[in-house]
Amino acid sequence: MPKQSSRRKKLTRQEQRDLDLEIQFLEGVVRRDPQYVDALQILGDDYTRRGRFTDGLEID
Repeated sequence: MPKQSSRRKKLTRQEQRDLDLEIQFLEGVVRRDPQYVDALQILGDDYTRRGRFTDGLEID
């Protein structure tokens, strides 16, 4: 059985760009509707995936 790594896979440059674009979009959505729970959850997850842990914790 293969050993599972406790670390997440490093994002490719394209994945980083896509994630940054998604973060920008969701930040705009949340500015318009700060109570939009689904957008907040995804945004918090995206911040964490991008290494922006403080931003992610602020949303949680």
